[in-house]
Amino acid sequence: MRRLAIITLSACLQAFSQQTQAPATKHEAAMALLEASQAVKTVQSFCGERALLAAPMEPLRKMIPAEKQAEFDELFNQFVNNFAATCAKESPALTERLIPVYEKYYTVEDMQALIAFFRSPVGKKLLSTQPELSRESMKIGQEWGQEIGKKVGETFGKQLEELMKK
Repeated sequence: MRRLAIITLSACLQAFSQQTQAPATKHEAAMALLEASQAVKTVQSFCGERALLAAPMEPLRKMIPAEKQAEFDELFNQFVNNFAATCAKESPALTERLIPVYEKYYTVEDMQALIAFFRSPVGKKLLSTQPELSRESMKIGQEWGQEIGKKVGETFGKQLEELMKK
């Protein structure tokens, strides 16, 4: 009985050791970092963002006759749902494409430190707030860019008028 307990304890310790063991290769470290940082999950969260997908569709939407707008909106909703579902299904391919980028910029030690950070309380907080932080930041950045564009556009418009008068 004692021998069985020792074997069981040994197996548990070995399994625990394998779970907490640092990744040995750069490829393994990059995969672990992508998982710990939820990088692919973050990208996927934007795949179903209707507002992000709607902006490029707006010129097309304007070409649709008023009586067909409801049908267009239904098609667009289907597109958004299909886009999000396909992103989720194809996420392993994204992971494989991202691994070489992480390998290029980080050493195994760098990635291990980042993994430890993302598993820490403050790292988990960053991960939980990042999607909303990104959305809010993107909205502010777009508004700011529009304000700058308006200011610069007004100056350009005046300069263009002057050019045409010459």
